[in-house]
Amino acid sequence: MRVSFAAATLLVACTAFDDLQWPPPGYDAGSEAGVDAGSETSAPVMDAGAACAGEHIRSDGARCYRFNPNRVAWQPAEDACQAWGGHLVSVHSDIELKFVRDLVTAEEPESSTGIWIGLNSLGHPNVWTWTDLTDATYTHWAEHEPDTSATPKECVYQYDEQYDGHWDNFQCSVEAESVCVKPL
Repeated sequence: MRVSFAAATLLVACTAFDDLQWPPPGYDAGSEAGVDAGSETSAPVMDAGAACAGEHIRSDGARCYRFNPNRVAWQPAEDACQAWGGHLVSVHSDIELKFVRDLVTAEEPESSTGIWIGLNSLGHPNVWTWTDLTDATYTHWAEHEPDTSATPKECVYQYDEQYDGHWDNFQCSVEAESVCVKPL
């Protein structure tokens, strides 16, 4: 017998549904939310601070950002981000660019000149993609960048606030600090 993924998912969902108890423990039909506010069974609220706890980590409410002060080449930086459960940071707006820039400045106010970000053209020269596969519609290239010279420069570096966080494509073997990101 052949079962499709959708059918298997529905079967699991229905099986789990059969195990539900109604009303659930702590249900208060008289309250606006339907759950007794004093009940121990109230649904937990995701606390971004707790979800993003740790050294060099901050949250914007939707994603956790982790500054990595270790200067390494681009691929080891991405590997470290994946080991943490994320990717090198993808930047999608001026607000997010400033958030990342401020994170780096707060963590390394004197020594950081910039960071590796997840934008790259590995395997596809001059076709820029994010490591987390989000759309690369926002860019913040420095003047005359990206450089399309004969020397392969397939990995993207974000300068610090002194250079307004502009981006430059570098050889991936250059060692730099980095910022990782993962969803909450």
